Amino acid sequence: IAGLVLGIGHFTRYRPGLVWIFTALTLIIAVVVFELTIGFDELDYQLYVAKNNPELVNEFHDHSITEALDRTARDPVVQTYLQGFFYTTDPIARRAEIKRQIQAQLSYDRWPTWFEVPPELNYEAKRKQLLEQYDLFIKKRPNSRRMPIALYFKALLNEYNPDIRTLGQQEVLHFYNDYPNDRATEIWYALYQEGKFSNSPESIEARWRIAKHWAGREFFDEAVDLLIEAQAMITERLKLLEDQQEPDESLFGLFKVPPDSVMTISKLKEVQRRIDQTRTLLSPENRINEPQASKFLAQFIMLNPHTQEYSQQLDNLLKQMKDDNPLYDNIMLAKIKLTDDEQLRMKQLAELYQKYQDRDGGIQALYELGLLRISQWRQQDDSNPELKSKFLDDAIATLTSFINLYPDNQYTEQVKKNLDSLPVN
Repeated sequence: IAGLVLGIGHFTRYRPGLVWIFTALTLIIAVVVFELTIGFDELDYQLYVAKNNPELVNEFHDHSITEALDRTARDPVVQTYLQGFFYTTDPIARRAEIKRQIQAQLSYDRWPTWFEVPPELNYEAKRKQLLEQYDLFIKKRPNSRRMPIALYFKALLNEYNPDIRTLGQQEVLHFYNDYPNDRATEIWYALYQEGKFSNSPESIEARWRIAKHWAGREFFDEAVDLLIEAQAMITERLKLLEDQQEPDESLFGLFKVPPDSVMTISKLKEVQRRIDQTRTLLSPENRINEPQASKFLAQFIMLNPHTQEYSQQLDNLLKQMKDDNPLYDNIMLAKIKLTDDEQLRMKQLAELYQKYQDRDGGIQALYELGLLRISQWRQQDDSNPELKSKFLDDAIATLTSFINLYPDNQYTEQVKKNLDSLPVN
């Protein structure tokens, strides 16, 4: 700018009146060009929203709590405090109890008051900061074309919850966002119902989450209609994105307009996978006209697999129904997937498939079995080539069988990709 002013001054022979006129005119032109080509709306979006994508925020990535847990267990002040609540004096037992208390508090989305939270674990403060940034943009630019992204980020951030089971098993603070949380529902509805946002790619995910809530209230037909609508939108959007991936060989191909959505091909396919799973559960096969059948389906579809109570909740459902109930195989599959022992899990999946080959839970059991056999082959080292070759044969046989038996299943395309990735044995 200084050089520009000096240039104008030289051109006008440094006459003050002309210098200021030309400078003001130049600045006005620059502002107009900026607004027409980029815009202050886009500037605010980059400032408040784009750089605050919750998926890229460090505090919501995986972090070990082991060091902080050990430090807390050794802290004499904490020890004295906890002894007042009749905590054991045995160091190992006390540490285990401290971890259980941390899990209990995190289930309410907060750390215990006596736990010294390191910066990388202080996700609560980071969530508050990000929400303030989104709200600044939403309030300042209510008619922005970027509003769907702001609402999407805000809703997604509110879906992040600590995975209590993972923390207990691995001492890792891990977040999940694949379960519709009540505190985000209002934002998803705003994204879905507002006329100017309801056709945005971000509203596709809103439809899936709202459909889950509707299914949990036994509005199955309405939920299925919404999922069908979302699937159609995904198909159309994926075609558009795949066409855009073709390289532009012209000179203007160097200057690309920023994407109008954060819903990438991979994100859309992930939403599509969730929609397929939900529609399978809501299929006519599982919606039988029996007493309490609708209640069981609504309860099962809204169970949160990341909670400590999940296994017990599955057991309670199984106790209330007969094994010929069409939902029984789905609940058994969910329970088997919780089995830690990989060999036992493979055995249980094979048994479930043999018993329910023509039902959606049994078919998915075969799919899960194929994935496990691929994992088993990859984990085997080269010290025993015959055993590794056998594992590869088992994986290929399982995947090939799936494709031949269920050519039109929702998992078939993925099974084909997995099979193509394996070497010829």
